[in-house]
Amino acid sequence: MITPLFLMPNSVLFPKMPIPVEIFEEHYKAMIRDAVSGDRKITIALMLSEVDTEFAGVENAHKIACMGHIETFEELDDGNFDIVVVGMHRVRIIRETQRFPYLMAEIEDVPDIGHDEYSDALITRHNRISGLFARFMELATDGNADSGKIMPQMDFELLINTVATMLNITAEQKQGLLEIDDSFQRCDILDVILQQQIDTLGIIRRFAHLKTNHPHFN
Repeated sequence: MITPLFLMPNSVLFPKMPIPVEIFEEHYKAMIRDAVSGDRKITIALMLSEVDTEFAGVENAHKIACMGHIETFEELDDGNFDIVVVGMHRVRIIRETQRFPYLMAEIEDVPDIGHDEYSDALITRHNRISGLFARFMELATDGNADSGKIMPQMDFELLINTVATMLNITAEQKQGLLEIDDSFQRCDILDVILQQQIDTLGIIRRFAHLKTNHPHFN
């Protein structure tokens, strides 16, 4: 399959997750116009290095990416576009087929290793990550999040990809998670990261009362 290839400098798209994008470069405007008039599918890949995207090729992109569907499209007064792309499934970039007027590439699907949704192993992981993420959101928002009600309603893939998207980790770390074929392995890595960030947030909250109102005394 051949699709338009959108290179992002610091964002990673996961399956089932939305990503808002402001389109202001002319070659990307042409890409989105054509995509919206067609099947609305584009592939979003994380860039390997900073380079002018107008001249970038597949050599500047991570090879594991995510096919996305343009869910919303709005043209702004300044001629730019605001779009929201929702991830569909992981893909591998095979080769570049076009660079101008915008980048296109041949891709192939990269399926996840499947697991029985009713297995004890999956249910155990689902419950643990739900609990950890609810605790993380509670600490991160100072008790204003209602994630405890949302997490159990998500299927396993959506839950894992939501956590991967929302955690405060680098784009390269998120790319590493995207490249893992086994959702159990992805979950187990997120388990460790979540616990580390919960511990850090817990320490910050514990000593928050010591913060002075006079920054020059710090």
